[in-house]
Amino acid sequence: MKTNNKFDGFGRKTKNPNSEITNNAVIYTRVSSKEQVDNNSLNNQAVEIRKFAKKYGLNIVKEYGGTYESAKTDSRKEFSKMIKELTRINPKVSYLLVYNEKRFSRTGLDAIALTSELKKKGIIVIPMSNSSSGLKRNSKDDLMFGIQLLFANQDNQDRAKESIKGSKSRLNDGYWCGKPPFGYKKVNKFTLELTEDAKLIKKAFMLKFKYRYSNEKILRKLKNQGYTIWKQKLSKIYKNPFYCGKLVNTLLNGKVVNGKHPKIVSEEIFLKVDEILSSNNNNYSVSKDHIDRPLTYTLKCNLCKKSYTGYKVTKPNGKIYHYYKCNTAKCQQNTARSNIHSRFEQMLSELQVNKGLIPLLTKQLLLMFKTSTKDNRNELKSYKEQRTKLKSKVDLIEERQVLGEISFDNFKKYAQKYNDEISRINEEIGKCSLELSNPKEFIQFGLNTLNSLDRIWSNGDYETKVSVQNLLFQNGLYYDKQKDTYLTNEYNNAFLLLNQKFFKKKKGQESSFCSPSLSVPGTGLEPVRTNVHWILSPTCLPIPPPGQGVCLSYLKNFRASDEIRTHDPHLGKVMLYP
Repeated sequence: MKTNNKFDGFGRKTKNPNSEITNNAVIYTRVSSKEQVDNNSLNNQAVEIRKFAKKYGLNIVKEYGGTYESAKTDSRKEFSKMIKELTRINPKVSYLLVYNEKRFSRTGLDAIALTSELKKKGIIVIPMSNSSSGLKRNSKDDLMFGIQLLFANQDNQDRAKESIKGSKSRLNDGYWCGKPPFGYKKVNKFTLELTEDAKLIKKAFMLKFKYRYSNEKILRKLKNQGYTIWKQKLSKIYKNPFYCGKLVNTLLNGKVVNGKHPKIVSEEIFLKVDEILSSNNNNYSVSKDHIDRPLTYTLKCNLCKKSYTGYKVTKPNGKIYHYYKCNTAKCQQNTARSNIHSRFEQMLSELQVNKGLIPLLTKQLLLMFKTSTKDNRNELKSYKEQRTKLKSKVDLIEERQVLGEISFDNFKKYAQKYNDEISRINEEIGKCSLELSNPKEFIQFGLNTLNSLDRIWSNGDYETKVSVQNLLFQNGLYYDKQKDTYLTNEYNNAFLLLNQKFFKKKKGQESSFCSPSLSVPGTGLEPVRTNVHWILSPTCLPIPPPGQGVCLSYLKNFRASDEIRTHDPHLGKVMLYP
């Protein structure tokens, strides 16, 4: 029967991609480690694949892989690039040649789904380990390849279990697994050593530990000394106990292990920095209400020991009144901001340094100044060295410009860059020089400041108020609404010792303010001196009881015994001797 040509346009063509099969192919090779790259494994894979291609007259249009990457996921770089490009390559590709199923993928069911998807697009995956049928693949070949992919996945899981078991054992023994953290490098399978970056890490910890600088200020100081580090990385460093010799890992399931790698900082410094970061109110976003009620983070209820919150009331006339409030149900105490603040300022005004202690304090602080400004002097030296190098660079490009080796425009461009950097360093040098001059006047200014805390708090901005509060009341300040007063037992000990108002002892309670230093090492590190000397530190001052006054005969009761060292290495603990 003759076909009616009017219906030819309604005919539907087959969607079978095999109807457009070409003789074009791509190669994918892979190994799991750098060691396998070195032993010529990649080249051996490529040789076998090219033999197969030549045998069946295939034209290799592109090669992928050729490097080491794990096959436990299909998101690896070279593999993902190949899958993305396969359907776009011109001329059209019909074959993907791999050495075996393990070189292709170890993802099991995901790998089977991927080969099925490629087949729908007219691309057939042929492993050399299952190539006996040549280019004519049948359902049995596909089944066998799928089974091989599942076995590859099972093999990978078995290896992972053994690897995890070995990693757990190594971690429990104190040895790090995998790539070492910033500041370390591998010497061998069991040994790590410090890199030059370890100096940067230690510097960052000490700036936070000694001076409680903000992260932003620490980053600026490090940059000024030639170190560059990202803000996010600095935060991670501060939270990683690896730097104080501890191992933490998900494989340890919460357990902390003493590592056998070298420490960059001590456990004491790490924990103190973590405490500073945890209690640093600057980590919180400050709302307008918090600015109006700066004691919100500091003030606590003396009954339930919970922190006060606050609220504001807007009157019909538009006036706003602020209140502090304890939200605990059994307390429900609220007090007007004006009353809370006036009492707080009154309390600060009573904190006055004992005038009789000022000469002694001045002498002590001058000794401490020499210790605490050691880093400053090192910074000054570093800045001067950087300035010298930059000046040498300017001289060099000037000479090259005169000799015609560089153009005047390039000379002008780089000279300006170097001179700008020199100007910035000169400013930093000026700051360092200023900080190192007139220490006695600076100390006198500081002692006068301690006697003006009420005015500083009252006239300061939010950050200033919070700084004063944190300095005095590191563990918070308790307020007794019934007596309308503050409980002062949570003062910074240094201020308690400097103010005789707070030396009154409760009945039956002994004062623990005056005691010899317990952290002074024994003899042997430095020559012993037989002259009289005693210990004086900001947190353990040998101050006489009220009314006795300050005299050498009293201080001699606190002299160091057994002719021990005349210098204590701990910051804030310094021997004072005539």
